[in-house]
Amino acid sequence: LGPTHAHTDTGSFWLFVRGKPLIVDVGTPDYTDAASWARSGIAHNLTTVDGRDSFVTSRVFPPCYRRARTSATTWRDENGACLSIEHDGFARMRSVGTVRRTLCLRDDGVSVTDQVSGSGRHTLTSRFHLPPGARTERDGKSGLVIYGLGTGAPIRLSFGFGVGGSTSGEVRTEPDVFCPAYGRTETTLTVVVSHDVVLPNESHITVDFSECVESAGS
Repeated sequence: LGPTHAHTDTGSFWLFVRGKPLIVDVGTPDYTDAASWARSGIAHNLTTVDGRDSFVTSRVFPPCYRRARTSATTWRDENGACLSIEHDGFARMRSVGTVRRTLCLRDDGVSVTDQVSGSGRHTLTSRFHLPPGARTERDGKSGLVIYGLGTGAPIRLSFGFGVGGSTSGEVRTEPDVFCPAYGRTETTLTVVVSHDVVLPNESHITVDFSECVESAGS
């Protein structure tokens, strides 16, 4: 990971449903101060710990702070086609070990499992950036329904706040921007999932688009 054009995006992903974007990369608005935001963890679909990025991109930090070990594996089982990405980008935080994100794609949805090793109490925050035009509605305490994507039916997101020490959790949406091209921005929403945990911890996010599949088959 270099300190200039590098993005803190290990484990981030795009998700399309029936050819329509559901979870997106926000892009880069320009190369002014906004570029630092666009490279940061909060501008990607991943998890931060205590508000910190998994990688540091500034040259004022020594190389060991800017580089981390990563690995990726793929397989297929009853959960679908799966990809697991692991890194130790938070190693500069003495009580945080590795972060492992596993995504499993099925015909009717996607499951995202985040495992963070370490010790002590921390705040884990995951973000999922939505495309312009998306509308959300609460679905119980830990779920959202997403409309306005052109998929033919709503998509449901549900969140499991963790195994191994989660004490509280919150799901909310925040105003954000999406950059369809350099120098252009559009307003949109980001789903923010935040919970206080005692490490090690495992949390789960499920994206259910089975209603879209049923709509396509009818």
